[in-house]
Amino acid sequence: MLNCVKCGVPSAAGQRFCGNCGTALDAGLDVGKLIDERLAARLKDQKLVELETAQAVIARIGEWTKLFGYFVAVPLAILVVVLTVLGFKQYSDLVRAVESSKQDLSKQLDAIKSEFAAAAVAGKTARTEGDKLNQEIAQIRKTVDLTQAEKIRSELEHLSARVTGIESRFKVSGAGVSNTLERSLTAALARFADYMEAIGFNAKRAPATVTIANDVGLNSYYDPLGAKVMVGRELANVESEPSTVLWAYAQHLMTLENKAVFSSNNGPAAALVNAVPDYFVASHLNEPRIGRGFPGAAKGYLRNLDNQRQFDPNVTEPHDVGEIWGGVFWTVRKTAGQAVTDRLVYTFWKGLRLGDFGDKTGISAARRLDEAARGVADGKYASLVRELLQARNLKF
Repeated sequence: MLNCVKCGVPSAAGQRFCGNCGTALDAGLDVGKLIDERLAARLKDQKLVELETAQAVIARIGEWTKLFGYFVAVPLAILVVVLTVLGFKQYSDLVRAVESSKQDLSKQLDAIKSEFAAAAVAGKTARTEGDKLNQEIAQIRKTVDLTQAEKIRSELEHLSARVTGIESRFKVSGAGVSNTLERSLTAALARFADYMEAIGFNAKRAPATVTIANDVGLNSYYDPLGAKVMVGRELANVESEPSTVLWAYAQHLMTLENKAVFSSNNGPAAALVNAVPDYFVASHLNEPRIGRGFPGAAKGYLRNLDNQRQFDPNVTEPHDVGEIWGGVFWTVRKTAGQAVTDRLVYTFWKGLRLGDFGDKTGISAARRLDEAARGVADGKYASLVRELLQARNLKF
């Protein structure tokens, strides 16, 4: 048995502490040191746990920071770049811009609503006006129908009178002539007759018979005895070249104005009988070349009034001399104009006398032209005519 050194209570052998007060029975055992060691060990384990915990927390925070940088910092960086590109220095500038855009859109929306309302009102008004317009159109159609009927009736009357007027000036005749050719020929002759009447010729004084015949060949001429215009069938295509047909008809109209000329169609007289119709046909067509495309024509035409040829005693062929006279007329036309020159040549033709053609030099005819020039347009172009005649070697 061992007695406790502190309380004296005996304890069984082998016990290390007193059962009464807990005092160590082994005197060599340092309880305080043992407690300190245990506490130190406990604290060491606690600090290690705390340190490991702190490291784990720091590591986790680092991972969270990386995630934050990926999901927050990167978009923020992109936002900064976008703002810079768009010209915004700060996020607040973007906010203000968005707010301003919202206000503008709101105003535009209000304006659209207002316009839509106005359009609805206008549409209603338009429908009302459309109904009125439809009524007016219906009334106009009734009036137009009546007007058209009256117009057609008037045109038929005019056409009938026109046909009657054409028959009083000429009649196309020819065996085997197609309806198309007859209509084309009639229309071309009618236009030329209108033109000649406007100058002063009387196409209704006596109608001519325009005969298209095979036996005429490559020719067209006027027979004053029967008032016949004879045209070869190959020359009757007035759509491409009407001058040869009009030329012969012009001689018919010229005969009605001055029959004395055709009582002698030789020598100088024949030249003017060719030159004057040459001019009137060329002036009507506004084309100085006569007989374009004439079969066998060396130059592609028969005569050209746009020339500077001079009178020559050695040139006696009627058509050839007529081309020189025609050149005089056409040159005057270039300066004086069509209307004045047409009237001048008409006056010249009417003033010619049979005795004027007895002078083979042409001086008598030149004096008649000079006289006509002094009586047309107040004699404004008389000096021009004299100068042209003298320049072409016809002095008087």
